[in-house]
Amino acid sequence: MNSSILARMRWALLLMLVTVLITYNSRSILAQTDAPDFAAIDAQVAAQMQANNLPGLALGIVHGDQIVHLQSFGSADPSGRAITPRTPFALASLTKSFTALAIMQLVETGQVELDAPVQRYLPWFTLADTDAAARITVRHLLNHTSGISRLTGNYILPTTDYHVPDPESYIRGLSSADLAHPVGETPEYSNANYAILGLIVEAVSGMSYEGYVTDHILAPLDMAHTTFSVDAAQQNGMATGHQMQFDRPLPVDLIFPYAFVAAGGLISTAEDMSHYLIAYLNQGRYGDETLLSPDGMAQLWTPPDTIPLDAQSNYAMGWVADAPYAESGVDHSGSSGNFHAHMAVSPKSGWGVVILVNADHLLLMTQPVELMTWGVIRALEGQPLPESPSITRVLFVATFVIAALQLLSLIWGVFRLRRWSRDPASRPHGVVQVTLRIILPVLLNLLVAYIFLVGLPAFAGLPFAAVMAYIPDWGYGFVAGGVLALGWLIWGVASFVVLRTSRARQPTTDNPLHAISGQPAR
Repeated sequence: MNSSILARMRWALLLMLVTVLITYNSRSILAQTDAPDFAAIDAQVAAQMQANNLPGLALGIVHGDQIVHLQSFGSADPSGRAITPRTPFALASLTKSFTALAIMQLVETGQVELDAPVQRYLPWFTLADTDAAARITVRHLLNHTSGISRLTGNYILPTTDYHVPDPESYIRGLSSADLAHPVGETPEYSNANYAILGLIVEAVSGMSYEGYVTDHILAPLDMAHTTFSVDAAQQNGMATGHQMQFDRPLPVDLIFPYAFVAAGGLISTAEDMSHYLIAYLNQGRYGDETLLSPDGMAQLWTPPDTIPLDAQSNYAMGWVADAPYAESGVDHSGSSGNFHAHMAVSPKSGWGVVILVNADHLLLMTQPVELMTWGVIRALEGQPLPESPSITRVLFVATFVIAALQLLSLIWGVFRLRRWSRDPASRPHGVVQVTLRIILPVLLNLLVAYIFLVGLPAFAGLPFAAVMAYIPDWGYGFVAGGVLALGWLIWGVASFVVLRTSRARQPTTDNPLHAISGQPAR
């Protein structure tokens, strides 16, 4: 080989080496340029926290198998103690995903079958419809398609004793409960479903629910600051919960019922929950630990395919699939009345975010925190977050607008009644006028009272007493509407008294009472 060829080869190799170095450096520079701006994300979260007047918040961000950012904002309690990534918060319904994971672990060890009836594991389980109860399967519980309603599941609220009832007594108390839907046909979220699953974990594993989750989930994930014990959490500096009343946070110590331990009893930190999200982003693995197979993890994110299209549920197993703010995203919220939590994962981009807040409003808090969490993920993905109107805020405001209209119209009605008593010519005459001017307003206000005192609490899935305990500001609107409806009923009675009195004093064929009774004037 002559020297000229060798020289050309050396130059070619040198050119290739320079190209590789330039490419590598360019990619390094690009990676640095595209690195997440966590300072901007922190500023975004802080601004949203202040806009919603939240006392404190902890944030955890994971990507793939790494915790990439932990941050905390605001105060843990009225003393001003700062929140840290290791400050414990109540997770509320985020606990459901731990329960679903525990069940799926037992499925993979052959101890539980998803489509087996609940009565295989809890032979005593029953409802008012014994045949329907016998058809409820483990999968129905996981997907919230058992037919048990949210309101039925919350029948024990509010509670004054953490220990009463215990989970088994609580579920045995459903023996006379009616199903709201046929088994397996219509999804409706209910704490009862996951309380039953917790009992199945105990029956199959031979361990307490708390012991099983601690040994098989918390320990492998190194979630050392996660517990079911409020006392233990307080020793670790648990944040003080707040109840939002008219957008102002008030410190409130609400008793969490032990009956719901498998539905919402965990207390954790942003750091520990970041470990938890890593396992989901890595197909069931965390470090050297394997909690579940990739197929098992995929099932946890898969909603039922047996529901009719017009009632399709996006509730999978402890997770909500197809989240509204991300393609193929999954998430879940937790709401205890004084703590709120939200976790979200975008499998496509590999990002996971958890936000824990030491304040709650059962009606109004879910959407702001959900937007906050998905706002972080969308910012990390370089995508804008779509605006979404708050339907629940509209409902909250509408309650007080209606009550105000009731009050103003009742005041006007009182003045009108005084005029009727003084001026016979102004009184309603005939069936149509009496119906439109007296009977119809009273009936409409009684309907409002029914909606406020029965319908809306049922919509919230809470007994009326629980509404007053957990959402008192909204409850004040209900009470106002009910009291004003009573005022309208009294006004209606008084109106007929005025008309009857006027008839006795001034008999006339135009007396509306004659028109109503159909009897001739005398």
